[in-house]
Amino acid sequence: MPMSSESTSKPKPRPEKKSERARDRGRTEHKMIRAVGTLLARDGFQGMGVNALAREAGVDKVLIYRYFGSLDTLIDRYCQEVDFWPTADELISYDETAAMEMPPSERLALIVKNLGRALLRRPLTQEIIAWELAAPSEFSRHLNAARKRVTAETFQRFFPDIKIPDEGPSGDPYREAYYLLIAGVVLLIVRNRHDLLFDRRDLNDDSHWQVFERTIERMCTSLPE
Repeated sequence: MPMSSESTSKPKPRPEKKSERARDRGRTEHKMIRAVGTLLARDGFQGMGVNALAREAGVDKVLIYRYFGSLDTLIDRYCQEVDFWPTADELISYDETAAMEMPPSERLALIVKNLGRALLRRPLTQEIIAWELAAPSEFSRHLNAARKRVTAETFQRFFPDIKIPDEGPSGDPYREAYYLLIAGVVLLIVRNRHDLLFDRRDLNDDSHWQVFERTIERMCTSLPE
């Protein structure tokens, strides 16, 4: 008995909804953004390229250009959207109204200590900074831009009276002390990532890190109020 045309007809494929396509694109973009951090931490800036990034993310390299326009834009998105550098909220990490009643030296010490603790929680960032120090690259400007954005926002909220120039020294003792202390903290933490410090101190041991925090506080109290 011949089968009816109704029984032999194939069901029509359900048209893909725009929301589904948007979710797929969002997931793919997320994979590529995450792959930037993984690739930088493992292979450094010298290993960063469209082909390598596409392999790491498991996507066609054409999608990098289609979704981001360029590798530069993708790296910039990584620095902005992923937990690469501590945010201003992390550095303040305190009731802002109460913090503004603190002496400026205590505010500065709070920011520096919080940045140190935030970096200790970011092993991937430590690896990327280690590569950045060992083999600088044109891509480093994206990391610098992320750090500058956070610094500008932190000082605008925590030290509103300090005018920050776009480039060069500010002449303000708090701003200059901030850069000096942060540079020391970053170098110590990155060095500690690969080996214990010269005195066998381990900064992942909270009691060891607290010694540095007390030293930071004493250094900040020497600044003019």
